[in-house]
Amino acid sequence: PRNEWQQIQAMWVRERLKPLDDAALTPLVDSPSAAIRTHAMRLLANRATLSPAQRNWITKGVQDSNPRVARSAAFAIDRVGDWSQSDAVL
Repeated sequence: PRNEWQQIQAMWVRERLKPLDDAALTPLVDSPSAAIRTHAMRLLANRATLSPAQRNWITKGVQDSNPRVARSAAFAIDRVGDWSQSDAVL
């Protein structure tokens, strides 16, 4: 992808065809782009189950300096029903 928008669209297409593994998700959740990090959190919110690394990314996302990333991570915690991480939201 040439730009942020294309990278986000490619991420969603790839996820729909075959869920991205942790190796593919790592650069997305660590991206310098807040938009990409936000969509990475939204993508995780749509999963039925999460790996331990993905749960850690969501917890880290709640602490993100960008409010959209933090809100998307909080939504992901609610969506996946992992209230053990609720302290991170509060």
